[in-house]
Amino acid sequence: MKEADHISSFFGEDIDTAVHHLQEGNIILCPTDTIWGLSCDPLKKESYLRIQKIKKRATDKPLILLASSIEMLKEYVDRIPPRIENLLVYFDHPVTIIYPEAHNLPEHCLSKDGSVAIRVSKEPFSKKLIERFGRPITSTSPNLSGQPYPSHFGEISSDIFDRVDYIVRYGRNKTTGTPSQIFRFDKGGHLKYLRE
Repeated sequence: MKEADHISSFFGEDIDTAVHHLQEGNIILCPTDTIWGLSCDPLKKESYLRIQKIKKRATDKPLILLASSIEMLKEYVDRIPPRIENLLVYFDHPVTIIYPEAHNLPEHCLSKDGSVAIRVSKEPFSKKLIERFGRPITSTSPNLSGQPYPSHFGEISSDIFDRVDYIVRYGRNKTTGTPSQIFRFDKGGHLKYLRE
């Protein structure tokens, strides 16, 4: 088997297994377009709260959701102005946008004001995983709340490894990653930069 074929097969098997775990309500640890992330099906409240417990994160602080495309994003937010679509398509660094209103999402995924934070991934593994799963997944750094985020797989604590149900094999050699930039889009149509 050629090396490229081996990588392709390995990639596909990993996605099949990860999708199965998501469907079962399990927690996975996987590479994303930024850093490695703790992911689950956000519609399953028990799984969602379990991630917050793993991180020792307050339950009133919602997790970022990761979508595979702008088309998928449109199923969950009320409006995406052209300038935001341009930002998502052309901006080099991964961008998380907080949208003022959402639909097709349970209350536990939303902030108290009804807003939701969603990022569209361009990274091959997470994009294909979400496409196969058919809806967004959670994406939050695999560290305790308030602690430094691990910039690569080798920095993730063994405590995190012990508390998830599946660790993706693909992408473990990825060197470094950084969190996304964050913007807030408000009801008045203004876009505010929150984090570099």
